[in-house]
Amino acid sequence: MPNINYWNEEKLKNNSFYYKLFLQLRAIFCAFDLGLMRDFEKGTFVRNFPIEAFDQLVQIAQKNNCFDKYACDPNNQLNHKCLELLFIDLWDWRSRIDEILHLNSDFENIGGINLYAYQQISKVNNLIKQNLEIVDELLGYLITPVIKKISILDLHEKYDYPILENEIQFQ
Repeated sequence: MPNINYWNEEKLKNNSFYYKLFLQLRAIFCAFDLGLMRDFEKGTFVRNFPIEAFDQLVQIAQKNNCFDKYACDPNNQLNHKCLELLFIDLWDWRSRIDEILHLNSDFENIGGINLYAYQQISKVNNLIKQNLEIVDELLGYLITPVIKKISILDLHEKYDYPILENEIQFQ
């Protein structure tokens, strides 16, 4: 995958695969009020939604007795800055976990102690994979606090989502 700093129209024009992917992502970001792709990792897109849209996160925190212990501000009120920081932390952690999970996938023809180590790493990685749903759910609530369904055809017509002619017929 190209460097995120090169994810722009001008730099990707000559790579048809990544250019199409860039245009698709740009359309999706626009359709779901996520702002610009280069700003996504900063979490600023949360400001595109009213604070009340994140009630599900507050309910999860309250259910787990966490909200009162670690308030986002002195008045114990949820705010956009708190949500940005939460997203940054979760996104960074999730990205690093993906790197770790794929770290040992290149081992081939190993034996002895290396095989044993690989097996142990694989066991731990499988446990992590089985429990990633918890963090992914929180990220989901942050990224899409308002459930919105948009068909591929609507993405194409309203947001210039590039699709092939044969993809339209399956809508």
